[in-house]
Amino acid sequence: MIQKNKLRNKLIATLTIIILTISLTLIGIEGIAQATSLSIWPAPPLKLTFPNAIIGEANSWGITKIKAPVPAGVSDGSVTVETEFGTSNGSPINIASSFIPDESGEGTTWNNTVSGNITTDTVWSQNILITGDVTVPNGVTLTIEPGVTVFFDINDDQSSGYWTNRSELHVFGTLIAEGAEDNPIYFTTNAPVKVENKWGSINIRLNSTNSSLSYCVIHYAREGIRYYSADNEGGGTISGILSNCNITHNSLGIHLAASPDWTDGGTITVNPLITNNLIKYNAGSGVFMETFTGYGTGKIDAVFQNNIVRNNSTGIYIHGSSWWLGHVDNYPQIINNTINNNAIYGLEIRAVGSSDSSGSDTDVQPTIEYNLFDNNEVNIGLFLHPYGNDGSQLLKPIIRYNSIGNGEHGIQIEEDVAQPLETLEPTISHNVFLGFEDIGGYAINNMTNRTITATTNYWGDTVEEWDAGARASDINGNVVTSNYLNSNSAPILTRIESANVQTGDQVTLYGANFTQSEVFIPLILK
Repeated sequence: MIQKNKLRNKLIATLTIIILTISLTLIGIEGIAQATSLSIWPAPPLKLTFPNAIIGEANSWGITKIKAPVPAGVSDGSVTVETEFGTSNGSPINIASSFIPDESGEGTTWNNTVSGNITTDTVWSQNILITGDVTVPNGVTLTIEPGVTVFFDINDDQSSGYWTNRSELHVFGTLIAEGAEDNPIYFTTNAPVKVENKWGSINIRLNSTNSSLSYCVIHYAREGIRYYSADNEGGGTISGILSNCNITHNSLGIHLAASPDWTDGGTITVNPLITNNLIKYNAGSGVFMETFTGYGTGKIDAVFQNNIVRNNSTGIYIHGSSWWLGHVDNYPQIINNTINNNAIYGLEIRAVGSSDSSGSDTDVQPTIEYNLFDNNEVNIGLFLHPYGNDGSQLLKPIIRYNSIGNGEHGIQIEEDVAQPLETLEPTISHNVFLGFEDIGGYAINNMTNRTITATTNYWGDTVEEWDAGARASDINGNVVTSNYLNSNSAPILTRIESANVQTGDQVTLYGANFTQSEVFIPLILK
C-alpha cells in the first residue's frame, strides 16, 4: 500500500508539471528560469495545526521544510504537522514581534556627558556620552528612552570596573532600555574607527533582577552585555530580559557568569530570558555561559530561545568548571534558535574538573531542543575534561528535536582519559541529521572510547536515506543508531523560524518526513 501511495504521488507530481507547462505556454509565458523548493502537495494531505486548534494552510513545502502564514486567532503554544504516517511532536511559537533593528540610524553627536554613580532614579532622553564607568546602585532605576544613542568613551576617567581603560555601565539596580521598532536605542563607541573592543560592557550585576533591554543595537564593545558575578560578592540572583536586540561586532556578544568563590561562597543564580535577538559578527563567542568556582555554588538556568546566532567565531559556548569546595550547575535551555555559519563551533559544551587535585563537582546538563544547526564547522561539540580522579564531572546534555546539517561534523564528542567519577551521557534522539555525505564529514564523530547512543533519529534528507538509516560514513567511533526513523515514521518538527510571530507572518518549519513526493513550481522570469 505504501509503495502504491508513493507511485501515485509521483504520477500526480508529473501530471502537475505537464499541466503547469501547458498552461504557461497557452498564456504566452516563455522561459522557465529554474525550479525552486516550493512544491504542490499531492495526496495524502498535510495538516498543519497551530495553537488553539487553528488549522494553517501551507503555501510551500518539501520533505524537510514547510512555509506557511500564521493564521488569525493563534496564541502562545505549539505547532504540529500531521501526515498519513502520524502526527509530529509540537514545536513552540510565541505571539510577539520578531523585529530586530539594524545598525543604521544611530546618532553622531551627544548633548551631555556622564561618569560615576547615579544616586536617584534617572531618565536619559537625549544622546549622551559615558566618559567613565557609570554605576546604577541597588534600588535605583536608569531609564533610557527610545531613539537615544549612548556613546562610550574609549577611555575611562574613573579607572575602575572590569577594564580600567574602557568605559562601562554597571547595573546593581534596574536598567530599562526599551526602544521601539521605529525608534531603537543604540549603545556604541565615540571612537572614529568603529570596531570591536572600543568600550567595556553593559554589566548587569548581582541582585539586579528586573532590567529590560529591547529593540537595542549593542556594538563595538569588549563584551556587549554581561549578566555577571565573579567578584566574591556572595550569593544572589542575576536576571532580566533581553529581547529584539542586534548584538554585533563586539569581541564577545553576551556573557553569563556565576562564580561566588572564596571567601563569601553562597549560591549565585544567573537566569535571564534572552529571546528573539540577532547575535552576529562577534570576534569571539556570540554567547558565553560559564559557571566556575572553588567555593560555593554557581548556577546558570537561563532561557535562550528564538535567537539567530551566526557568523561568530563560536556561536554559543557553555562551560562549567569547579575545584576544591566548589559546585556548579550549568543547565541553560537552548530552544528554537537558528545557529549557523559560525567559524568553529555552533554550540560548544565543556565540563571541567580541577587541575590541582583539590576535588571538583561539575554538573553541565543543558537542554538543546527545536534548533536549526547549519554549516558551522562543528555544529555541536561536547568535551569532558576531568584532569584527575579527585572529583565528579557530569556532562549530560539533552539533544533532541533539532535539525543538524552540513559543516564538518554534526556532533563531535571528546574527553580526556576516563576517570571513575565522571559521566558522559548525552541524550541524542528525534533529530534530523542531513548534508554530511556531501562534504566527507560525520553526523556523529565519537572520539572517545565510550559507546554513545543515538537512536530514534532521521538520517539524511531523502526517503531512501531514511529507510537505510545511518551509513558507516555518517558515524565515527562507537555509536548505536538502531531504531532509526524511516519513511513510515511520524514526521519530526524541529525549528520554527521565526518563533516570535504575529498574524500573517510567514514562518518556516524545519524537520523531516513532511511529504515523500515533491512538485516544483517553476519560477517565471517575466
